[in-house]
Amino acid sequence: MRTWLYVEEMQSLFAYPTVLNYFSRFSNEGRKFGLLLTGITQNATAMLENDAARNIVLNADFVMLLKQSPLDRMKWAELLNLSEQEEECIDESAEAGDGLLLAGGARVPIRGKFPQGNVLYDLFSTNPNEKKEKKHKKPKRPKLSDVMQDA
Repeated sequence: MRTWLYVEEMQSLFAYPTVLNYFSRFSNEGRKFGLLLTGITQNATAMLENDAARNIVLNADFVMLLKQSPLDRMKWAELLNLSEQEEECIDESAEAGDGLLLAGGARVPIRGKFPQGNVLYDLFSTNPNEKKEKKHKKPKRPKLSDVMQDA
């Protein structure tokens, strides 16, 4: 049986040595029992400055990197020995959905352009501007009192 654990803002765990030690042990031993850990962070530098955090990343079977700040990109390039072409997948020019997938020994550039204007796009989009526009364009339902007046 598999268990998926998603940890948002993972770098915040590493501010406390006791939590970090427990989490590091938990992530290593959990794999033996089917744990699939997903750490999510937008502040890689803070996380990767910690030895235990780096070990968690280095022991991962799957890493997905999206657009990174120059400093974060430099840390990832150093840790994962990224080539110049691989770094370009996560630099400032990367568009939403683009990135670099590291799975096992494979390193695959990702071009994640998803077709717009469909139910799945609307469901999965995290762009707050699009959600706001969609909300404003949504046709308003007529009030019952207005319908009754027209009848």
